[in-house]
Amino acid sequence: MMVTDVEQSLLRRETLNTYLNAFRSAWWVVALGAAVCSVAALGFSLLQTPQYKASATLYVTASQGNNTAAAYQGSLASQERVASYVKLAVTESVLADGVQRAGLNISADDAEHSVAASAASDTSILSISATRGSAWEATRLANGTAEALAEYVRTLETPAGGGSPLAKLTVVAPASEPSSPISPRTGRNVVLGAVVGLLIGAGWVVVRTKYNTRIHTESDLVAALGVPVLAGIPHDGRFDTHAIAEFSSGGSVAGEAFRKLRTALSFVSIDNPPSVLVVTSAVAAEGKTTVSINLAAALADTGRSVCLVDADLRRPQVAGRLGLNENVGLTDWLSATSVELVDLVQSTATDGLTVLASGSIPPNPAELLQAQRVGEGLRVLAAKFDYVVVDSAPVLPVADTVSLCQWGDGVVLVARSDASRTNEVRDAVAHLAVTETPVLGGVLTDLARDALPYGYGYGYGYALLHSNSDLGESTDVATKIRS
Repeated sequence: MMVTDVEQSLLRRETLNTYLNAFRSAWWVVALGAAVCSVAALGFSLLQTPQYKASATLYVTASQGNNTAAAYQGSLASQERVASYVKLAVTESVLADGVQRAGLNISADDAEHSVAASAASDTSILSISATRGSAWEATRLANGTAEALAEYVRTLETPAGGGSPLAKLTVVAPASEPSSPISPRTGRNVVLGAVVGLLIGAGWVVVRTKYNTRIHTESDLVAALGVPVLAGIPHDGRFDTHAIAEFSSGGSVAGEAFRKLRTALSFVSIDNPPSVLVVTSAVAAEGKTTVSINLAAALADTGRSVCLVDADLRRPQVAGRLGLNENVGLTDWLSATSVELVDLVQSTATDGLTVLASGSIPPNPAELLQAQRVGEGLRVLAAKFDYVVVDSAPVLPVADTVSLCQWGDGVVLVARSDASRTNEVRDAVAHLAVTETPVLGGVLTDLARDALPYGYGYGYGYALLHSNSDLGESTDVATKIRS
């Protein structure tokens, strides 16, 4: 199957729209993730004991001669000693003396976990810091340790024979009491929590969208069907109270979508267009009856004569929705040889549209629809009307539609956006394959308005994905009703 660059670009655009729509509908998940993680970070921060850090700075000097060379050597000696003094600062003897000088009631081991020493590279500057749960304790411990280290170095560097120390430490910047803790950093933690929550929520939306088996867009339905999508039908509240969309000039978006479906079907086979169309779905509640009624009305809107047959003999709805007699129809003709089929057809308020209701519900619908007499009846209707649209039962729950499809020219498979599942649609296509009646294409119902390509119902479903030359999807439509 070859796909042009334009088609690939449009498919990528629809994939992007799928994710954008997913984020639009699940924005609250992302927001909730950010809120939960922010609150968790705030709670974690509030449960932590504040930690204060105070630092004292010392300067190392070594004995120097009176000339420049000696001064340089003394400077090098100071830098070399700094690394040793960093290690001395955290020895037990220095820390014990530091704790005593600070006047704190803590052990040397406790002080070891609180005190840290560091030195700036290639300098004679040494820093001693102390971190405690109290700003006062941190300050006292840092200064006490600095004084203890200076005294320890003075003793260590004094020659055994007496005299001046070879090096000394001088506290040049005593530790001052910090005004705010170094941890927890509540503001930063809350922001990081929000970011993590956003990422978790966004990741959930992406993964759910990618691996969700529900059909959302026309491209999803194309992938499941393996044949073109003829039209996408938007959600329309009018269908709650009216069976037929508004087809008048400047009518509804749904009306335009059904016109597109009508046009798409006329191009399925230009030389031999199908006249007996079976409309079905994989499972119930996917909009097949709505599609059947409005496809028939759209065909009648062109001035053609159309007969809509309710062949869903288990849950018939056509007559009820159109306000017609539900008790007389197809099953009555199948069981009574003396009745003429055309005498059971009822007129509707729509010019050119007539209806053959289901009639009484039989105990054996599948066997009834498989009978040769059904094919004969559809031939009679096809001879009298330009089009025959057959509303059938769902494919997967019962065998009725598989029995019925053998008498049609082609099948239109209906799926519902955000409800139908890919595996169900594929199973339905596999069931229909045994009848050798081609699936002409799919119809995706209940689309959100913002999910409609190009904003006014003119999706690229048929024009893009039904190109015979590029995609090799041409289908030979049976033009004779099988007997």
